[in-house]
Amino acid sequence: ADDQGNIGYQSVGSFPNRPPADGRAPTPGWEHGDNGLVSFTDYPAAFNPAKDFIVTANNPVVSSEYPYPLGIEFSNGLRAKRIVEMIESFGTGIGMEQVGEIHADVFSRSADELMAYFEAVDLPDAYDAWQAVQASWGTAAGDAEVGARANDLDFLEEASAALLSWNRRMDPEASGAAAFGFVWKQLIEDTFEDEMPAHYWPFTGVTTFESAVHVLLREPDHAAWDDRTTGDRIEDRDDIVALALVDGLIAAREELGDRVARWEWGDIHQIEFRNSTLGESGIGLIERLFNRGPYPLAGSSSTVNVAHWSLDEPFAVTSGVSERAIYDLADPSNSLFTHPTGQSGHPFHSNYMRFFQQWSDVEYHPARWTREEVEESAGRRRLLLRPATDE
Repeated sequence: ADDQGNIGYQSVGSFPNRPPADGRAPTPGWEHGDNGLVSFTDYPAAFNPAKDFIVTANNPVVSSEYPYPLGIEFSNGLRAKRIVEMIESFGTGIGMEQVGEIHADVFSRSADELMAYFEAVDLPDAYDAWQAVQASWGTAAGDAEVGARANDLDFLEEASAALLSWNRRMDPEASGAAAFGFVWKQLIEDTFEDEMPAHYWPFTGVTTFESAVHVLLREPDHAAWDDRTTGDRIEDRDDIVALALVDGLIAAREELGDRVARWEWGDIHQIEFRNSTLGESGIGLIERLFNRGPYPLAGSSSTVNVAHWSLDEPFAVTSGVSERAIYDLADPSNSLFTHPTGQSGHPFHSNYMRFFQQWSDVEYHPARWTREEVEESAGRRRLLLRPATDE
């Protein structure tokens, strides 16, 4: 972008031209020889597009008709779609404040698209199906417990109501977000875990599973929905969705208690900042000195304010936003930025975690753009580096 109102996009790097190979596995060189690199003139690019904005959020930037492989581990595009929605809702009134709103957005399109399937679940039938599965594993409560079914159904009605009435925002204090997290995790496991050996689970990350689920939802009888552990019975999409709803909400109760209104996404979705050297020493005292957290965190894998979490250690944040910046090209000194932790590698220094709260709250610091601004901001603090002499 420039200060004349022009915007553009240019893919960079070097892409080997070896069709049909895409780099995921070794291939015979005598069949897929070295055709050099993709010509720079064929790289994805845009300049002042008609819609007046350009959006990228780890999504594919070309269609399936593009002849060259540019990569394979793209996101599912839900974050990019949400950004487009927000820009179009702002119309011509978009400025720095609106860009900040986009950065902070934790509306989950993934959750929103799933709600129609959860709304269609008949809870009593789903609960009975869940009990049958538990019985096959020898973990059912049993009919002998008087009132157990009625109590469970009362709880499931309350918890599912909290889920369905939730505003789809992955806010740390949201009980609906916590309910969705457990149900979503269970849906992934109920759909895919039976397809793989136990030692190989989970075989990929939440974002990849998310992409697969949203494709499969359009194919209610796809073989992937069938639970291979149930013998001759063949499950379809609606069976697995219903089972995941009950199983997920029951799991949430076991971890968060039966008072649904007190559930909070931030109680389970948390981030820990670990020092990559001494913070991984294995010595508890040293790790406590160098590491910080865990802290509650907003967002999820498909929100614009992204915060990927682990299936291995459920809901522990594995990666997120490394930096946010809003650039004012008409006045660069008006630009803003923030990043997660601080400006000191010393754990006892006041700057070690100075920026965390502002980063978590999606607040910003002014950019010191000119030398004068930097020196004025620094005050008396100076670090003078002198070149070594021959002496």
